[in-house]
Amino acid sequence: MAGARRIFVTAGSPGKIEYCRKLGATHPINYREQSFKEVVLRETDGRGVDVVCDYLLASYFGDNIDSLAKDGRMSLQGAMGGAVAEHVNLLPVIFKQLRIEGSVLRSRPLEYQRRLGEAFGRDVLPHIESGEMFWHIDRVYAWENIQDAHRLMESASFTGKIVVRVTDNIGDLG
Repeated sequence: MAGARRIFVTAGSPGKIEYCRKLGATHPINYREQSFKEVVLRETDGRGVDVVCDYLLASYFGDNIDSLAKDGRMSLQGAMGGAVAEHVNLLPVIFKQLRIEGSVLRSRPLEYQRRLGEAFGRDVLPHIESGEMFWHIDRVYAWENIQDAHRLMESASFTGKIVVRVTDNIGDLG
């Protein structure tokens, strides 16, 4: 996990907690039973963590700020928990010299996305193919069954990636 000694993750079921542990998480936390912030601060003796990767945004924004150590970084990659964080104390951002950055691929130009895909194929895919890097795919759907893929995603009863195969034999749509 990129040299990290302690890896804190959240998941909402015992099965997903075990899955995270098998992937290398040293501190998997069931967010339905425990507070991520409280566990992080307890396990780090109040120091906090160096990096938070957040896909939820608003619902945990304040707790994530509180969980970061001095000079910590938070990377925001989604807003599944809402886009407006209310009643968040931002003073720790200043006092702890935190860095917060957002990153989503869909707002990038197509040329950037193409170059990123090429870099992934060149720099990452060989490690996955060799087995050196693990990439878990939960299910693969044909594009014709996209509704089933969305239902699975909405159910949150999967681990790993959901893949939809897009083919060029879509036939006559008109």
